[in-house]
Amino acid sequence: MQVFPEKNSDATTLTHLNQAGEAQMVDVSDKAVTKREAIAPD
Repeated sequence: MQVFPEKNSDATTLTHLNQAGEAQMVDVSDKAVTKREAIAPD
């Protein structure tokens, strides 16, 4: 699994889990529109 940390966060933590390892909501409001492309290996 590849984790892409939020800006100014610790790259070793997951943003959707709290310190107890439980799922938590994350802020997805007011994000800039970006163009993304994924290419699967052959």
